This record gives sequence, C-alpha cells and structure tokens, in this order.
Amino acid sequence: MKVIDLIRSRIEASEPQDTILAYLRTIDGKKINRRHVDKLRELTGDDELRLSRRFGMTSIQWGGYGRTGGTQGGDMLLAHSDKNVVVDVERILEHNQAYFGAKDKRNEKRQQALSQPEKCADLDTAIAEFQAAEAKLKALLDDDLFQPDNHCIQKHIVEGVPLDD
Repeated sequence: MKVIDLIRSRIEASEPQDTILAYLRTIDGKKINRRHVDKLRELTGDDELRLSRRFGMTSIQWGGYGRTGGTQGGDMLLAHSDKNVVVDVERILEHNQAYFGAKDKRNEKRQQALSQPEKCADLDTAIAEFQAAEAKLKALLDDDLFQPDNHCIQKHIVEGVPLDD
C-alpha cells in the first residue's frame, strides 16, 4: 500500500457524531431519555445506537461499539453520572475531542499531506529503502559469524549510535 492510499483510508468520518451533536444541541439543558435515543436512532439510521450507563458514566454508543468491544463505532461521553443526566453540549465537546476538534485537526493534516503527492512518493521510496536495508541487516546478523556480538551491534542500531563511539 502506498502512503497516499494509507492516508486517504485513515480520513475520519464526521458522521454520525455531527448528527448526534446537532440533536443534542436541541435538547441542551434537558434530561436525556429513551425518546431522545429513539430520535437519534432515526436521525442517524443506526439501530445499534444506544445509551450506555456504566461505571458511573453515561455515554451514547453507535456503530456496534458495545457489540465489538470498541473496535467499531464510537462512544461519546455525556456525563460522569449514570442518573438524571442533563445534556451539556459544551461539556460534551470538551470531553469528546477525539470526535470533534482533534479529529478535524488530524483530518486537516491528512489533507495537507495528500496535497503534496511528491512528499508522499518520497516517503514511499524511503520506506522501501529502509525495509530493504532492514532485511539485509537481519540476514547479516543471522549469520553465525556475528553471533558473539549480535546483541551489542543491534543495540547500536536501535539507539542510532555509530559503532565507532
């Protein structure tokens, strides 16, 4: 896989969290209830969206987050309480940067990288050269000839210390 393709594949989606946040803005200051969760399911088209109340916290989970142990979907913290949770949009934004501000900054950096395909190609070349050199080093170090000093040589490689130091 080329670096440019890897970067493209890692652009983070803004949905459904933007839809969830937009709806939460309409109920800011109100207690969240089952009716609100049903409305969020309808708005996002995600039948797996649910309100999770665990370990003294309340969050909205989507995209199979609970079913997959967190490997899919997302989990937006609403409150550090599991009873009578009142929606506080500013607090939600503050405690869920990964879905909003930080995600936007990461995506912006990705777009900057994608706008410089020559640098991405240079990185592809450097990675290929590194992998070839690493394979050559491994083959040489696997030779029994270097076995007595293998650990010391590898330490210099890892630490980036020239052997003449």
